[in-house]
Amino acid sequence: MSSYIFPSGFKKENLKVSSPSVGRISVRSSLVDAGNLFVLVDVLSLPIRDGSTLNVQNSDFISVFEAIHRHAVVCFGLAANLDTVGLVRGSPKIAFLSSITENKVVQASKSFHSLVGSRMIVFT
Repeated sequence: MSSYIFPSGFKKENLKVSSPSVGRISVRSSLVDAGNLFVLVDVLSLPIRDGSTLNVQNSDFISVFEAIHRHAVVCFGLAANLDTVGLVRGSPKIAFLSSITENKVVQASKSFHSLVGSRMIVFT
């Protein structure tokens, strides 16, 4: 954790991550340290290809989520590299943000919460 609300120094940035299912991608995001660590992700920057819905049952979505989480842990300085992310106890929350006028919607269900635990927040 840092003493800055935007630890990287940028309010908005492209977080470059590597996902096993979709490869190397760049997602529009904001890294925020406001007592708790957050990664605010622009839903429209996600490379999900299953139509207009981001579904938590979709393996591509889960793969991208995990990739964002792993890279964020390193960006926040909680782990030295991607190989040591699993050793970290604390982790940032990932928030997927979209406008209510956008066609993409993240659907949350009971299986969603049990699948990824408490690291994901959805605002639509």
